Formats: sequence, structure tokens, C-alpha cells
Amino acid sequence: MVSASLGLLAFLLAFTFGLAGSRYEARREVFLDEVNALGTMYLRAGLLSEPYRTEMRDLLREYVDVRLEGVRSGKIEEAIQRSEKLHGQLWSLAAEVGEKNPNSIIVGLFIQSLNEVIDLHTKRVVA
Repeated sequence: MVSASLGLLAFLLAFTFGLAGSRYEARREVFLDEVNALGTMYLRAGLLSEPYRTEMRDLLREYVDVRLEGVRSGKIEEAIQRSEKLHGQLWSLAAEVGEKNPNSIIVGLFIQSLNEVIDLHTKRVVA
């Protein structure tokens, strides 16, 4: 009876650790994807014309600062809300750039990277 109970306990522990490990790995992967997308977006913002280049990069720096401060202070909900407001500002600015340069491949690539950042933010919040 004791060995059967210990065997069941060992199975449950292994199963629990397996689930926790896979969840941790999924969160880590989404985090790394988001960091890479932010880096790509920052680099692509450098290809935009002024004043959009500086404005976009400033908003991106603020975005990263907000995310870091949210984790450091433990105020995750406030950081998420502020991040989503910054998404709106970035998207408005990107739409403005897109309207002025409707056939620009560079602007299209930038908007694509912005969209990826927003999508990964949502995935990360859900994860």
C-alpha cells in the first residue's frame, strides 16, 4: 500500500513539474519574441523620415520603460494599461506616416513590426 501511494505521488509530482516547466518555457518564448519584435521595430523606425523617426523611437523607449517599471514595482495592471495607450499612440503615428507615404515599402515593414509588437503584447498578457 505504501509503495503504491508513493508511486502515485511520484507520478503526480512529475506531471505537475512537467506542466509548470512547459508553461514557463511558453512564457519565456513569448517574452523573447516580444523583445526581438521591439528591437526590429526600433531599427525600422530609424528608416522613417523626421520627425517620425525621433517620435517613434521616443515612444518605444517609453514603452520599454513602462514595461520594466511595471515588473519592478509590481504594478502590472497599470503597466499593461499604459502600454496599451502607447500602442494607440504608436498606431496613430504609424497611420499618419502611412497616409503620407502610401506606397512606401519601408513604412509597410514598420507597420508590420508594430502590429507584431501589439500581437505579442496580447499573447504575453494572456500567458
